[in-house]
Amino acid sequence: MFKKLLFCSTLPLALVCSSCSSLYKVDKKTYVIEVNNQNETFNNLSKVSGVYELRKTHHDTLTGNYLLRYKYKNETKYDYLNNYFYKNGVSAKFLKFGIIDEIHLVDEQNSTHIFNTDEDSQINNVSDFIHPDINRGYKNPIYQIQTNNHISINSSFFNQKLASSKLIRFKVKNNIYWYDKDKKTNILINAKDIEKSIETANLSSQQTNELKAFGIEKMDFKTHENNSYFEIKLNDNFKAELFLDLIINNKIFSAYSDKFNYSEYYLVKNDLKHTLYKSVNNTNDIQSVLIKYNSAGKVDKPTHAKHLLNEYHQGLVSSNLLDDFSDVQQKQLIRDFNSNKGIKLSVVQNFSNNIVNTIMFKDFIDEPDINNVFEIMMYGKNKDKNGQISQFYSQNNIDFRNNITQIINKYTLNFIANKTNYYDNFISPNAIISNAQNTNYLKVIDANDHVSKGQINLTKNIEFYPQDLKKNYYNAESFLNVDKQLKSIHFESISKNIANIIDDFYKENPNIKNKKINFILPLKLESLDTRIIEKLNKIFNEINQNLQVNIVDIDSEIAKKYYNFSNYSTNNTIEYINKLLLTSNNNLINALTNSDVSQYKILNKTKQLLIKFIEQNKIIVNINDKHFFEKMGEFSIKLHNKFSYFEIIKLINEIKLLYSSPYNLSSNIDLDSFKYELIQPWIIKPTREDNLIYFEDIKMEGKNE
Repeated sequence: MFKKLLFCSTLPLALVCSSCSSLYKVDKKTYVIEVNNQNETFNNLSKVSGVYELRKTHHDTLTGNYLLRYKYKNETKYDYLNNYFYKNGVSAKFLKFGIIDEIHLVDEQNSTHIFNTDEDSQINNVSDFIHPDINRGYKNPIYQIQTNNHISINSSFFNQKLASSKLIRFKVKNNIYWYDKDKKTNILINAKDIEKSIETANLSSQQTNELKAFGIEKMDFKTHENNSYFEIKLNDNFKAELFLDLIINNKIFSAYSDKFNYSEYYLVKNDLKHTLYKSVNNTNDIQSVLIKYNSAGKVDKPTHAKHLLNEYHQGLVSSNLLDDFSDVQQKQLIRDFNSNKGIKLSVVQNFSNNIVNTIMFKDFIDEPDINNVFEIMMYGKNKDKNGQISQFYSQNNIDFRNNITQIINKYTLNFIANKTNYYDNFISPNAIISNAQNTNYLKVIDANDHVSKGQINLTKNIEFYPQDLKKNYYNAESFLNVDKQLKSIHFESISKNIANIIDDFYKENPNIKNKKINFILPLKLESLDTRIIEKLNKIFNEINQNLQVNIVDIDSEIAKKYYNFSNYSTNNTIEYINKLLLTSNNNLINALTNSDVSQYKILNKTKQLLIKFIEQNKIIVNINDKHFFEKMGEFSIKLHNKFSYFEIIKLINEIKLLYSSPYNLSSNIDLDSFKYELIQPWIIKPTREDNLIYFEDIKMEGKNE
C-alpha cells in the first residue's frame, strides 16, 4: 500500500472529472463487484438468521435484518499535503434501529429508561457534533457521534444507563411486514420471529456459555397491548461495549423466516457467473448489486489487475482496493487522481478480517516416508499418530521450527509483498478479548504488540516486538540492502543454533549422516517477484550445508503434506481457545501434554489448570465425545474467569510461540496509514471501520440524502 506522502496534492477525494461520463456503460444505480475466482456461494449461500455466527458477507448485509447496527454517513476527503481530513470530509458513525424502535434499560433500582430515537435524519456532519481536532479539520476518517438527546440511543446518557443495566428490553416495530422478495405480505414481524431465529440456531452448550460470558443470563419474548418485546436478563459478566457488539454482529439477533425476507435487497439469481440483488422498495440510490465471477477460476494477479483497470475505465466495475493493482498501476492512478483525470480514490478505514488464513506445521502426517530425513527428524520412524506427535514436540524440534521461522525478518518479507505490517498470530486480530474490562484492549488488534511479540529460542532466548523488526528494515545499514533487510539481525546466532540441532539429530541417527534434510517452505509466490524469491533461496540455503530449504507455492501438494491450512474465523478469545482444544489438527491438549512449557508462565499455568480440570471431572479426552466437547467449552470460560484480560493476551501469544508460526503473506494488518479504494466518480461511499458494506448507505453524486 502506498503511504500518504506519495500524494502531493490537496485535492479532496470527491473531486472528479465530469467530462468522463461518456465512458460509463453500466447503469449508475447498479453497484458492480468483480471477484477473481469461481462463485463459492453457488448453491451455498450463508443463512442470514437462525444461525450463531457473525455477519461478514455481502449476502448478510443485503438480505438480512438486524435489531440495530452502526450506520456511517459521508465519504472522506483528505488533504494529502497537510495530513488531515477536511471539515466536511469525515464519516459519521452512529447506532441505527433496524426491526426495533425502542430500547428499555432497567437498572438495579428497577428504574426504566426508554430510548426511542436514533436521530438518523438529524445526524449528518461530524462537525455539527465534534470540533475539528487538527489544523482546520480532523486527524481521523471516522468519528462516533454522541448527541445530547436523552432519549436517543446515540446519547452519552444511553451509554451511561446501558453500563448499569440489569435488564434490557427491545421493542419490535409494530408496523413492519415480511416480504416475498419485493412483494409485501400481510404477515407482521414480531418478537416471536427473533425467538425463532434463536431456536433455529439450536445453540450448543458452548454457544450458550459464550452468551453467558457476554452477560446474557436469560432471554424472553413478551407481548403487551399489541406491542412485542425481546427481553434479556443480564448477569455479572455484562460489559456494555462487548454486549453491544454481540447484539449488532451476531445473526441470531434478527427475525427469522424460512419463506420470506425483510431486508433492503432481495436475491434475484445466483449462478456460476453472477449473483444479483435488487432493492426491495426502490428507495435506495443503489438499486441493484451485481457480483461477477470468473467461472474458469482464479487468474494470475497481473492479468486480473489489467482487466480490472479496463473494467473501471469503461464503468463496468464500481470499486476495487488500490492494493489489487501493481505498483506501476497504483502510481499511475495516483498521478491521474492528482491531475483530476476522472479518477476517484477513497479512503478505506483499516480493518482486519475476522477470518485468518492460518498456516501451521502439521504435528503428524499420513504415511511418513522412512527414507525422508526431514520426516524422520520431525516425526520419528513410527507411523503411529501419538508417536509422531511426541517426536514433533521434542524440545529440539520445537527449537528448530522456532528458529527457521525467525531467520527471515517477517516485517520485511510482508512489506515487500503487501506494503503492510505483519501480523504474527493465529487468532483473528478482530477477535474480542472475552474478559476485557477497564482497558483499551477490547480486541486482539488493540494488543497487537503483545500478541505478535516474538521469541527466538537460543541458549539465551531473545524476545522482541513487531516494532523491532520494522526498525531493522529502516536501519541506516540495511535500508539500501535488501539482503540485510530480509535477514534477521540474529541470523548468525540462529544459524549456529540450527547447526547444533542438526548435529544432535545426526548423532542420534548416524546411519543417515550423509543425507540432507529437505525442508519445505510454502509462500504465496504470486505476491513476490522472482528477484526476491531468488534472494530468499540464497539466504535460506546459507544456514547450514546439511539443510536444503525448498521454497514452494502455498497451494502446492507438497505444502499440504507438511502444513495445515485453515480459517480460524473466531469471534472472541473464548471461542479461539475452545477451537484449539477441540481440533483434530494441532490440538492444544496434545501440544501441552507433549511439551515442556515451563518457560511460558501463563501457558504453563493453563496446562496445570487443564490437567486438574480433566482429572476432577473424570474427562476422557476424545474430540468426538459430546461430554468432552461440552466440558472444554466450560473450561475455556473458566480460564477467562481465572485469568485477567492481560493474562489472556499473554496466553494467546505464548500459544503462538509454542506452535511457531510459519511465514504467512496473507497475515497482515495496517496500523500506520490508510488503504485506498479506486471507486467510480459518481459514488459516495462512507468510510467504515469494518469490512461490511450496507449498500443502502451508499449515495450517488447529485442526489440528496
